[in-house]
Amino acid sequence: VWESAKFYFVEFDVVGMILTLVSFSLILTLLNIATRAPNGWKTDYIIAMIVVGVVYLAGIAAWEKCLLRWYGRYYWPTVFGIPWCVLVTAILIHFRQPGNDISYLVMCQAFYGIFQGI
Repeated sequence: VWESAKFYFVEFDVVGMILTLVSFSLILTLLNIATRAPNGWKTDYIIAMIVVGVVYLAGIAAWEKCLLRWYGRYYWPTVFGIPWCVLVTAILIHFRQPGNDISYLVMCQAFYGIFQGI
Protein backbone atom coordinates (compact mmCIF):
# COMPACT_ATOMS: atom_id res chain seq x y z
CA VAL A 1 0.00 0.00 0.00
CA TRP A 2 2.78 2.47 0.91
CA GLU A 3 4.69 1.70 -2.27
CA SER A 4 1.59 2.40 -4.34
CA ALA A 5 0.91 5.64 -2.45
CA LYS A 6 4.52 6.73 -2.90
CA PHE A 7 4.38 5.92 -6.62
CA TYR A 8 1.27 8.04 -7.19
CA PHE A 9 2.57 10.81 -4.91
CA VAL A 10 5.63 11.14 -7.14
CA GLU A 11 3.80 10.47 -10.40
CA PHE A 12 1.16 13.16 -9.84
CA ASP A 13 3.71 15.65 -8.43
CA VAL A 14 1.70 16.35 -5.29
CA VAL A 15 4.27 18.83 -3.97
CA GLY A 16 4.12 20.84 -7.19
CA MET A 17 0.32 20.78 -7.13
CA ILE A 18 0.21 22.03 -3.54
CA LEU A 19 2.73 24.80 -4.23
CA THR A 20 0.79 25.90 -7.30
CA LEU A 21 -2.57 25.75 -5.54
CA VAL A 22 -1.42 27.73 -2.52
CA SER A 23 0.41 30.41 -4.50
CA PHE A 24 -2.41 31.06 -6.97
CA SER A 25 -5.03 30.92 -4.21
CA LEU A 26 -3.19 33.53 -2.17
CA ILE A 27 -2.54 35.85 -5.07
CA LEU A 28 -6.03 35.64 -6.57
CA THR A 29 -7.74 35.93 -3.19
CA LEU A 30 -5.80 39.04 -2.27
CA LEU A 31 -6.73 40.66 -5.57
CA ASN A 32 -10.35 40.18 -4.58
CA ILE A 33 -10.23 41.25 -0.93
CA ALA A 34 -7.67 44.08 -1.13
CA THR A 35 -10.34 46.58 -2.14
CA ARG A 36 -12.39 45.77 0.97
CA ALA A 37 -9.48 45.74 3.42
CA PRO A 38 -9.44 48.54 6.04
CA ASN A 39 -6.29 50.21 4.68
CA GLY A 40 -6.43 48.78 1.16
CA TRP A 41 -3.12 47.44 -0.08
CA LYS A 42 -1.35 48.70 3.06
CA THR A 43 -3.19 46.27 5.35
CA ASP A 44 -0.87 43.82 7.11
CA TYR A 45 -2.54 40.63 5.95
CA ILE A 46 -2.64 41.84 2.33
CA ILE A 47 1.11 42.46 2.39
CA ALA A 48 1.65 39.07 4.02
CA MET A 49 -0.44 37.35 1.33
CA ILE A 50 1.61 39.05 -1.39
CA VAL A 51 4.89 37.99 0.19
CA VAL A 52 3.82 34.40 0.87
CA GLY A 53 2.28 34.07 -2.61
CA VAL A 54 5.48 35.26 -4.28
CA VAL A 55 7.57 32.97 -2.07
CA TYR A 56 5.41 30.02 -3.10
CA LEU A 57 5.75 31.04 -6.76
CA ALA A 58 9.52 31.02 -6.31
CA GLY A 59 9.12 27.66 -4.59
CA ILE A 60 7.37 26.29 -7.68
CA ALA A 61 10.25 27.45 -9.87
CA ALA A 62 12.82 25.96 -7.50
CA TRP A 63 10.90 22.70 -7.24
CA GLU A 64 10.58 22.32 -11.00
CA LYS A 65 14.16 23.38 -11.72
CA CYS A 66 16.23 21.81 -8.95
CA LEU A 67 14.32 19.38 -6.81
CA LEU A 68 12.09 17.48 -9.20
CA ARG A 69 13.47 14.60 -11.19
CA TRP A 70 13.58 14.92 -14.97
CA TYR A 71 10.42 13.59 -16.61
CA GLY A 72 11.75 13.41 -20.14
CA ARG A 73 9.86 14.62 -23.17
CA TYR A 74 6.62 15.49 -21.34
CA TYR A 75 7.96 18.42 -19.33
CA TRP A 76 8.47 21.13 -21.98
CA PRO A 77 5.29 20.42 -23.96
CA THR A 78 3.39 20.71 -20.69
CA VAL A 79 5.10 23.98 -19.80
CA PHE A 80 4.16 25.27 -23.25
CA GLY A 81 0.59 23.96 -23.29
CA ILE A 82 -0.75 24.86 -19.85
CA PRO A 83 -0.53 28.68 -20.16
CA TRP A 84 -2.29 28.49 -23.52
CA CYS A 85 -5.06 26.35 -22.01
CA VAL A 86 -5.54 28.93 -19.27
CA LEU A 87 -5.62 31.77 -21.81
CA VAL A 88 -8.12 30.01 -24.08
CA THR A 89 -10.32 29.19 -21.08
CA ALA A 90 -10.36 32.87 -20.11
CA ILE A 91 -11.30 33.82 -23.67
CA LEU A 92 -14.03 31.15 -23.65
CA ILE A 93 -15.59 32.85 -20.65
CA HIS A 94 -15.76 36.08 -22.65
CA PHE A 95 -17.27 34.47 -25.75
CA ARG A 96 -19.94 32.53 -23.83
CA GLN A 97 -21.84 35.73 -23.10
CA PRO A 98 -25.16 36.32 -24.87
CA GLY A 99 -24.92 38.13 -28.18
CA ASN A 100 -21.50 36.82 -29.23
CA ASP A 101 -21.01 34.96 -32.48
CA ILE A 102 -20.89 31.16 -32.11
CA SER A 103 -17.91 30.87 -34.48
CA TYR A 104 -15.61 32.47 -31.91
CA LEU A 105 -16.74 29.94 -29.33
CA VAL A 106 -16.07 27.04 -31.71
CA MET A 107 -12.64 28.46 -32.58
CA CYS A 108 -11.70 28.79 -28.91
CA GLN A 109 -12.86 25.28 -28.13
CA ALA A 110 -10.81 23.94 -31.06
CA PHE A 111 -7.71 25.74 -29.79
CA TYR A 112 -8.40 24.44 -26.29
CA GLY A 113 -8.55 20.89 -27.63
CA ILE A 114 -5.28 21.33 -29.50
CA PHE A 115 -3.44 22.72 -26.49
CA GLN A 116 -5.00 20.11 -24.21
CA GLY A 117 -3.62 17.43 -26.50
CA ILE A 118 -0.09 18.77 -26.24
